Amino acid sequence: MQDNLVDNILNIYRIRPVKIGPKNIGYRNESYPIYLKNQTILNLIIYKKEPDILNRIKAADKVSNYLNNLDFPTRINIYDKILAIKSPNFIKYAAIYNYLPGSTIPWEAYTMEHLKLLGQMMSNIHYCLNKSNLNQNITFNTDVISGHIQLLYSINTYLCDPGVKRALGHKLGLTYHQSIFDQFILFLNKLNLTDNFQILHMDMVRGNILYKKDNNHKLYISGILDFEKTSLGPTMFDIARTLAFLVIDCKYKSEEKIKKYFLTSGYNKRGNAKFNDIQINLNGKYLSALNLLINIFVLHDFYKFLLHNPYESLYLNEHYLRTKDFLIKNDILTSYQMF
Repeated sequence: MQDNLVDNILNIYRIRPVKIGPKNIGYRNESYPIYLKNQTILNLIIYKKEPDILNRIKAADKVSNYLNNLDFPTRINIYDKILAIKSPNFIKYAAIYNYLPGSTIPWEAYTMEHLKLLGQMMSNIHYCLNKSNLNQNITFNTDVISGHIQLLYSINTYLCDPGVKRALGHKLGLTYHQSIFDQFILFLNKLNLTDNFQILHMDMVRGNILYKKDNNHKLYISGILDFEKTSLGPTMFDIARTLAFLVIDCKYKSEEKIKKYFLTSGYNKRGNAKFNDIQINLNGKYLSALNLLINIFVLHDFYKFLLHNPYESLYLNEHYLRTKDFLIKNDILTSYQMF
């Protein structure tokens, strides 16, 4: 049935492929490489059903197209039309884009050069988006600060549920420090008053970054994918979101080295934008805003582990274990011996 859907979409766009490549499944879409007679490769993306997805697609396309015009390796629409696929129970959307070469790299395989290139790329994207007037042409339902305040309320409500608290204790030997919620909310409200807002990518993680080597075997970033989470906010959010993945999953590098390569050497030294961390006064104690944001993102990932997996299976998941240990180290969780 899915094959018929792909064929029908290509027929509507009047595309006659030589071959359709294997399906790639992402968080909010699935994609297919489409091979044409002239050796061009296109990328068909079918978006999954979720709230406000059409506006997300339109915002993503505007930002991605804008950056591509500035020679960033981002997707562009081959056809302006976003196709609505209607059935009795749902509407899906599809679109045709250029195909970006390269491959994703497992986090544990990230070298110093991968980290520096990623930091540099994010810095240059921030620099160019800061100078654009795109935010006047895109409607955002919320900004990243307001969105994460709402998210923290959902996380806190879940973790404070009596049944969840019992399960955390009995099955995982963990206690959640509810007081951290008040600290995070106070921090985000203060941050809302101290930093400038601009358009952000908000999903520059492993699966959305393609690397390749040129003819001289020099590594470069050949593709930046999936702008569907693009939003308005301080650049610190983009930086912290990527760092939250890096410090958990780059298991052969220390947090200090990761920050040095990605942020100091890549973002600040190689890139055009500059980032300076700020200290936020929370109840008389000054704390790094960047570290607080990283903690929020890692807590969100922990929450997603709990939502989508049986608790008993989590000890088999290395990413969960590293996430848990990070939160324990940063006094967001406490671990105790189960008997």
